[in-house]
Amino acid sequence: MSHNKGTQMNIFKSFEEEKNFVLEKLDLLYDSIQDLHCEGKISFQKNMKLINETIQQLKPILANRANLDDQVIFPFASKHIPLLEPMINFLKAERNEFTAQLKSFEVLLQKLIQGHTGAANHALLKKLCEKGTYVVCIARNHVQAEAEGVYKVLDQKLKFFEKKELHKFIHEHIKKSGGVLKGEKRKE
Repeated sequence: MSHNKGTQMNIFKSFEEEKNFVLEKLDLLYDSIQDLHCEGKISFQKNMKLINETIQQLKPILANRANLDDQVIFPFASKHIPLLEPMINFLKAERNEFTAQLKSFEVLLQKLIQGHTGAANHALLKKLCEKGTYVVCIARNHVQAEAEGVYKVLDQKLKFFEKKELHKFIHEHIKKSGGVLKGEKRKE
């Protein structure tokens, strides 16, 4: 029985590890955006590369989590803890805002990479920094709200057999989608 209880806790531990990884990447993104603005031409290419790489690392993680939330976790949470429904609706709306703002940020990033010069470049860089700061803030807020407002509540309020059922649904979904939770090893 303790083995099963430990297995159940691995889901929430994996969520926590993934959250910490995402927050580290968001901090790196924020620092790179600030460096891009402050360091200017000297480190322009290095910072642009770091920003682009960080976004490319974050996008699949966030997309996979959104899919898992929408297909498994949020419906399960709504069914078993109906009081979470307003928080879930808020998180969905916030995610839509984040997704739209990230796309806008990427468009600005591509324009800057294409090499606008002079005053246009300075204005574009300023817009990119402002948009990037907003994207990082909304993403950090979303990740923290999801962890505290949904995952932590599920861990605290679900009965053991409900956690076991959720665990099963999560792993079935992950297996179907070919993914793996951060902190867990892929079973071959």
